Amino acid sequence: MEYATIKHMKTQANIDKRQLGRWLVDHYNLKPERARFLPYGECGWIYNIHTADATYMLKLKQPHLCASGSFDQQIINTHMALYYDYGIRQISEPPVRATTGEYINQLGDYDAILVPFIDGTPAYDMPLTELLQRKLGSLIATLHRCKLHADERPPVERFSLQFARKLGNMLSDIRGTEFDRSGLNRWQQQTADALKQLYPELKKRAAQFVTLAKVLRSDQTLIDNFVLCHGDPSSGNVIVSPDNNVYLIDWDAPIMAPPERDLFFLKQWPMAMENYQNMMDYPELDARVMHYYTLEWDLQEVVEFGERILYGDHDERQNEHDWTELEAHLKEFGYL
Repeated sequence: MEYATIKHMKTQANIDKRQLGRWLVDHYNLKPERARFLPYGECGWIYNIHTADATYMLKLKQPHLCASGSFDQQIINTHMALYYDYGIRQISEPPVRATTGEYINQLGDYDAILVPFIDGTPAYDMPLTELLQRKLGSLIATLHRCKLHADERPPVERFSLQFARKLGNMLSDIRGTEFDRSGLNRWQQQTADALKQLYPELKKRAAQFVTLAKVLRSDQTLIDNFVLCHGDPSSGNVIVSPDNNVYLIDWDAPIMAPPERDLFFLKQWPMAMENYQNMMDYPELDARVMHYYTLEWDLQEVVEFGERILYGDHDERQNEHDWTELEAHLKEFGYL
């Protein structure tokens, strides 16, 4: 399995170019020569901003859009500690501070950060050579060795049940006697029908997830050995630069967690995993934790795409994309 699913925003944010340009001048003293919307932002909107001297990524989010919520200053502190204090340069630079003195600012109805651009190709657009895989494994090992001060640490893994709860609520809605299909568009109807068809399997996976989460929460030895994790080193967040280096981008959700949080994604690159295990003397993965993250991934994809279609107010193009991604994932549950 390749963990590259991206919750693309196919249509632009509700902001016109003139408003965007004025905001960049006011907040960053930047005069953009060109602002290009990139329709692959995960749970948000991304614009490539070109000035005479540099290129930036403007990232916009709305807290209700995804389970990860919006940007967080504590997480930015983590990012800054890794980049400046530890001197790790194979990661994207931290957000730029605005004239307001803040790193997170408001642009219309959106939370916004501005991040220096890293030139390169995502790993989902190219295979990683053995050398690149080994560099990635070394980078993850370096991150896992970092010991941050308390005020620099990101949130701690709680083995949350939120996706099981959200799935339960969504299934209850579409199976309820008051569920009205008459006002649904075709994408919502297809989604409701597919989830109904898969109800027994989805319910079984959710029950396994809840049981396993409770077991892991009670394992103090596991909790005592949490490390700093990127949280999502999937192929969309691994960038290969023109000089053949590997970078990790998208530092929106680092977390103190078992190493398996990152290794769950790393296992698609055998040489990366081998190099990591050699460097960290970590020969065996915890099968329970790996299974937890597998179940979490499954539930998360169904919940986030399902909620966006059923409860969102998106145009035809966005709904078509979200349904295509949801359908592909549901096939792993047996959907025909």
